[in-house]
Amino acid sequence: NQDWNHAWGAAPANIIPRGLMGVTPLEPGFGHLRIHPQPGPLEFAALKLPTIRGAVEVCLRQHPGQDFHLTTRLPANVTAQVWIPDCGRAGGMALVDGTPAAASRREPGWLVFDRVGSGEHTFQR
Repeated sequence: NQDWNHAWGAAPANIIPRGLMGVTPLEPGFGHLRIHPQPGPLEFAALKLPTIRGAVEVCLRQHPGQDFHLTTRLPANVTAQVWIPDCGRAGGMALVDGTPAAASRREPGWLVFDRVGSGEHTFQR
């Protein structure tokens, strides 16, 4: 009854990839996924999530309400919908891979970038 290796003891492990880092599949086999981090006041978090297509890596640094920096690394043949907080600023622009880019859409408090391709990408707000 005190063994932490059983499923009930390891169940909280899914909270970090899905809840904190927001990595969820949008289609079977992680061909298209969502990255929607919910870090709250954490200033740094990183994740390397193994999938059937390869590892998905997400790293974030922030000063809550001031700036947000997200780095993603997606395996080949994977696309992602990436959500970053708007940090209370107007406009739908952010730096994506060092270049100003318009978000695909705005959601309350968020900028959403659809169909981000494989490879390493950085998002700054």
